[in-house]
Amino acid sequence: MQKNIKPLGVLSLILMNTVIVGSLQMLPFTAVYGYSLIFFYLIATITFFIPSLLATAELATSWPMTGGPYIWVEHAFGKTIGFFTICILWFCNLIWYPTIFSLIATGFFYLIDPALANQKLAMFFAVTSIFWIMTLQNCFGIKVSSIVSNLCSVVGIILPTLLIISFAIFWVGSGKSSQIHLNKASLLPDFKHLGNIAFLTQVIISLCGIEASGVHAGDVLSPRRNYPRALFFSGFIILFVLIGTALGIALVIPSQDISLVSGLLDAIRIFANTFHLSWLLFILLLLITLGNFGCASSWMISSTRGMSIACQDEKRHPFLQKTNRYGAPVGILFVEAIVFTIATFAFWLMPSISASYWLLIETASLVSLVYYIILFSALVKLRYKHVKGAQGFLIPGGKLGVWVVSLLGGGTALLGIVVGFFPPEQAGVGSAFAYVVSLSVGMIIAFSVPFVILLIGKGASKNRKK
Repeated sequence: MQKNIKPLGVLSLILMNTVIVGSLQMLPFTAVYGYSLIFFYLIATITFFIPSLLATAELATSWPMTGGPYIWVEHAFGKTIGFFTICILWFCNLIWYPTIFSLIATGFFYLIDPALANQKLAMFFAVTSIFWIMTLQNCFGIKVSSIVSNLCSVVGIILPTLLIISFAIFWVGSGKSSQIHLNKASLLPDFKHLGNIAFLTQVIISLCGIEASGVHAGDVLSPRRNYPRALFFSGFIILFVLIGTALGIALVIPSQDISLVSGLLDAIRIFANTFHLSWLLFILLLLITLGNFGCASSWMISSTRGMSIACQDEKRHPFLQKTNRYGAPVGILFVEAIVFTIATFAFWLMPSISASYWLLIETASLVSLVYYIILFSALVKLRYKHVKGAQGFLIPGGKLGVWVVSLLGGGTALLGIVVGFFPPEQAGVGSAFAYVVSLSVGMIIAFSVPFVILLIGKGASKNRKK
């Protein structure tokens, strides 16, 4: 009998979680707010990130099966709602991909000619090409994807951010001028502007995804013991990376000049030139590009694998169920690549790359927050169905503890949806009315996708019977 090899241990999970959640993509957004971002992260950590960690630890260790969120919601509310949940998560990743891949493309352009990052045609071809390359890479399954994620996490996120934070410390220590100033007023945001309140949504979103690795729970060594340990270790690393690096950007670039697409790369260039380390610039840009590549790769294999399992369980269209000899969901990966290529045309429809970048991120953010409300609801339902004597991690405080965690996390997600319809001034999306309409249309499309797939699958099943 062939031995079932579990490829994921504690270190692999820590690195995978770090590369998924600790994405460098959101850093320019948060850096705009200077020291007040610490306040926002403190609120988001208490009200959303810690509840997400606790919820994921209980769900993943109580039901340590491949499929993650789909399995959890399916056990709580049935197959249809389970399919709806994993499908909207998959689709919101699709509309988010153009933004993370534009960041990857920008990194490559900075290695060649930074001016290319502002040319829509060049961005479109670069983004779609990189996506198709990553799709082929993920066709080799979870083992290869795990190796890529681990490598990119260390060399592309942890190492560069430690260097940037070190640069920032030396910058302050050497007495150079700072673009932000530490005082009481700078620590608290100005709540007179609704756009600043809406910024909380993006801080919450920057902490989303800790449950994504739960899709691979069936591939984890001793999941009931290793998964909670990995979650909490990676949580500390993620907060350190996101807050420390964002402050490093804010230190050297005036808030009004921070580009939402290339802000991190601009800060690195300033640090390297100031400290006469121009030779390090190319290396850092390359490493950060690898980090973004690893982040997107981890999200891709997690969401497509969960979607593939749901399609197999629901017996949807045969092509959507298709996997190869590596266990990779090639059917979903191929469909995803086609839809993604179409989605990138958003870069052509908006007045600027930054505007399209923000709109796609915000649409994906609001959809994913709906997904989190369902996930926290499933946590409550499953605790009441939980078998006594279960060996998984349980949230302290019994059922009351579960209710507190779920109401805190789910309520914060709901608040994030409401305030997310107010765009920050830095987004540059033009008309507020057009912005709200665009978000609403995007959410309607996202929530329609599961039902379209279910209808297609039903039609395919009838044809096979005939």
